[in-house]
Amino acid sequence: MPGKIPRGRGRNSHEPSVGSADATVSPWPDGPAQAKRRKTQKEPAIRAVNSKGRTAGRLSALPTLPLDVLYEIFGHLEPVDLLNLSRTTKAFRTVLLSSQSQFLWRSVLDAFEAANEFHFPCPEDVSIPLWVNLVYGGEHCDTCGAKARKMLWCLRRRLCKGCAKTLLVKHEEAFHMLPICEEVIGFSSALPSDWLTSTSGTRFLRSDVAELATEIANLPVKLPESGSGENRTEWKAAIAAIFATRSAASSARVKHAHDCSIEEGAKGIMRGQEIGLLRYARFQEICKRLVAMGYDECDVDSLEVREHKDVYQPKPLTERVWKRICPILCDVVEEIRYGREALARHGRRQRRSDLIDGGYEALLVSFAPPSSLSLMPTLSTFRAMPEISAFLEEDFLDDDDVARSTYRQKYTDVVAGSTHAIHEWVMGRQSSLRALLPDTWPRSDFSPTDVEAFWPINPHPHAERSPLDVFSEVADLDLVIYTFTCVRSRCRKADYRVFCGLDALAHQCHSDTTDHTLKMEANTTAHAAVLSILGLLKLESTRTRPVDLDKRDDIFIMQGSEPSSRSLMTWRQAVAACVAAPDTTLQLATDLERIYVTLIKRRRTAEYARCDVESGYSWGCAHCSDFLKGLEQEHLKYTTAMKLPWIRSHIEAKHGVRREDAVEGRDYFHLRHFARYSLHVLTSVPGLEAKVHSMMASMGVRPEDTDTET
Repeated sequence: MPGKIPRGRGRNSHEPSVGSADATVSPWPDGPAQAKRRKTQKEPAIRAVNSKGRTAGRLSALPTLPLDVLYEIFGHLEPVDLLNLSRTTKAFRTVLLSSQSQFLWRSVLDAFEAANEFHFPCPEDVSIPLWVNLVYGGEHCDTCGAKARKMLWCLRRRLCKGCAKTLLVKHEEAFHMLPICEEVIGFSSALPSDWLTSTSGTRFLRSDVAELATEIANLPVKLPESGSGENRTEWKAAIAAIFATRSAASSARVKHAHDCSIEEGAKGIMRGQEIGLLRYARFQEICKRLVAMGYDECDVDSLEVREHKDVYQPKPLTERVWKRICPILCDVVEEIRYGREALARHGRRQRRSDLIDGGYEALLVSFAPPSSLSLMPTLSTFRAMPEISAFLEEDFLDDDDVARSTYRQKYTDVVAGSTHAIHEWVMGRQSSLRALLPDTWPRSDFSPTDVEAFWPINPHPHAERSPLDVFSEVADLDLVIYTFTCVRSRCRKADYRVFCGLDALAHQCHSDTTDHTLKMEANTTAHAAVLSILGLLKLESTRTRPVDLDKRDDIFIMQGSEPSSRSLMTWRQAVAACVAAPDTTLQLATDLERIYVTLIKRRRTAEYARCDVESGYSWGCAHCSDFLKGLEQEHLKYTTAMKLPWIRSHIEAKHGVRREDAVEGRDYFHLRHFARYSLHVLTSVPGLEAKVHSMMASMGVRPEDTDTET
């Protein structure tokens, strides 16, 4: 029919392919003139739409060019660009992956390797598109497309963790996939393998192992049965031939993989250096701009700014980016400046605190006699005093000589003026303690002569009386019958520790306050127990001090207790037992029990060493204050003091008093901040008499030697 397009000559039947030679030929056939069609209204031109409904882009006409023109254009691309282009359309894929385009891939890859210092040569047995995809196609698993950073050069694969578990096998699993015979033990040399850092082991491709197993199974020579006695020479030769061929190929692959690994490492190093230079240039530009805004260089050039996510990027700094990150970085630098200034203030305060600590210890060494040392405030209480606290809180600049001189003078005045504040603090506490004394308790009848005799040795005999010498004003409170317990819940020993005499005044469990009110209460049960002890010892209640009982060797027991297992207690332990059990009645231990305790003390057994008074850092020298200076040099506080054996050695070496002649209260003293005899009590044993005789014989002690404890 004239004017009708023949079937098969429709518009879609002659769509030109990529690079087609007749791409410009009209799709209409030759013949008689077509019938005139009725004129219709021309529709507005629209962009072409492909079969998938997508709008054609600017390069939609590129496939219509001749092949030689396309090859010339494609020859200027890089391998990865050529790979990405082959993935755009089926037409490009058909052309670029055809056999006639091999020269194009080779020329592009050669040009890329010539232009780049680091490259990875394509093996002869691998197609170039496959190699380009593997090496330059991105860090993606070549099986599932997941993230896979590590390249397995020997296996020539890039696998994610999941695919690696599926496609790779261990040496043991690979061995069991092959025929079980001794000839295949060395199969690892015939198969490519790679090391997986995630599993710390060598892995083989499951497909390679299966291929080797199939090749062995298809051998014309079969594996002789075990024990048949058949000759295995042919079998061994066949296996050796297979392994020889595969080993040669595997060795070449290993060498190629080694070269690629070296290139990869060098490329990573160079890339890291390049990224580092870009980051440094960006950081320097940001620092320059922040300093120009008035910020201190030491704040700008900080690790926080350098590692900030908007700074630590390998990108040049643009005005658009700077406009966005400038307010953010200004806030960061402000915080850095605030922290630096706060740290400087803290450092200056710490220097003031160290100065106050040293000054207080020097003050005690110079002006506090041994009789009053236990009554002095702790370091934290001293810091809390108004003058000292104000000095610590005031921020003095010490960055030049004038400021340091003013600062030192201020410190000297504050410490020198603190002696009267300390005296007032002690007097306030002793007034509070006096108010706690029940009216029914006896009062002391110490005379001034008695008080002077309590401390016969004065380390500073010619010095003027210091405000810190307060013992004479509180000596009448040092009676053993004055028993108190601490009522503060934070006091660790409030339940059982009983404070006798000035022990209560020395106790400072609430040492962070300058309040004069003692958190104590009179303990009538302990008072009755002490009166009972004094009655047993026939001592006067108005003249007996705690130290008088401490220097005695008296041992007490509970009345009615079992002789073979009863507790052998010092007087302090006996008072604590009475407080815990108010119905307890005390009596003196027998001479045999007292000798038993004395022998144990002399032998220094492990049982007694745990409760020995000599094990604590709570002793001082009555002749001098050098023991405090020694502790100051060792960066210890004065309240730590020394152990009793050290004090005895010090007294013997410096003051000429033999260890066995040193007497507590005259040559050395106990710092009353600490408890005495605060650990477990000794217990009697069955057959005590035989035990005592055995100990005396083994120690070479005569009965008369046990009357006095050394």
